[in-house]
Amino acid sequence: MRSDKDLNLLQNMIEKGMSRRAISKELDIPRTTIKRWLKELEEYSPDFKTQQPPDGEIDIQDILTYKRKVTERKLGAYQQRAVDIQIKLQGPVGILHFGDPHIDDDGTDLKALERDMALVKQTDGLLCGNLGDTTNNWVGRLARLFADQTTTARQAVLLAQWFIEQLSEHMVYMIGGNHDMWSGATDPLRWFMQSASGIYKPHQARMALTFPNKRQVTMRAHHQFKGHSQWNTAHSISKAATMGYRDNILLAGHRHISGYQQVVDPSSGLISHCIQVGSYKIADDYPQAHGMIPQQISPSVVTVIDPDAQRETALVQVFTDTELAADFLKFKRRKIK
Repeated sequence: MRSDKDLNLLQNMIEKGMSRRAISKELDIPRTTIKRWLKELEEYSPDFKTQQPPDGEIDIQDILTYKRKVTERKLGAYQQRAVDIQIKLQGPVGILHFGDPHIDDDGTDLKALERDMALVKQTDGLLCGNLGDTTNNWVGRLARLFADQTTTARQAVLLAQWFIEQLSEHMVYMIGGNHDMWSGATDPLRWFMQSASGIYKPHQARMALTFPNKRQVTMRAHHQFKGHSQWNTAHSISKAATMGYRDNILLAGHRHISGYQQVVDPSSGLISHCIQVGSYKIADDYPQAHGMIPQQISPSVVTVIDPDAQRETALVQVFTDTELAADFLKFKRRKIK
């Protein structure tokens, strides 16, 4: 009798539908030998037969059906060109863009943050957005830095919740910065923003602001853009506008510096306002340890949008002084009343 290995090989060939001639040719063995083997195979019976137990996995067709749905939803969200935001206010509006708050840090200018929050709540037509890094949210090896702070991790979450709830009716957008994203799936900001009027997006969001007169202004808010220049603090943003991002307003935070540049699209005349927004975190050991030159003008920026503007140059005005911006907005909105 042949070995179990020989008989198993023969059995597999037969199950594939191979003829004796084909098996003989494949194995280079005479057909008479194949015939004898087949007879042995008919008489051969192992001492036991094993039925493989189920592995508990979902059927492959069920997996594919589910994956198709997940992929369709994921690609649909990824390919969405802009989030449509309907502005119901008539006339000019302002958006105060908070630079990285790091609200729990001992070195954060809480007085300036509360001043800007009060301006948003008290100024007619003034909305707001947040460019990310709401808290320090240190994880991993950086968690050691909590030892140098008076605010605990739990208190930081409570401060973030307070910040969002105070501005929930005015918040157009909130970006999840790199510090925020360290929370992973347990990101508390995502849940806090569910009760707010605006959107929450990780890393970046593109928005199409549609006004009552049907005028549309596009705005792209990123936590950061790729690129750096020692000569131009708004370089990474203006580079993005020059290379194809055709939006009226482009903003970024992350780097705790200020910068502003206008880029004109020669084919359409569209003016892109490229704005690098600073941070409320003022006292910071990191830039001192690395010999970085202070390049911050303001921790926040206000963009005043006039949807009734007749000229492209009058559509968007940029202010690094939030109180001056609030006064300008009040002046512009006098005509509405």
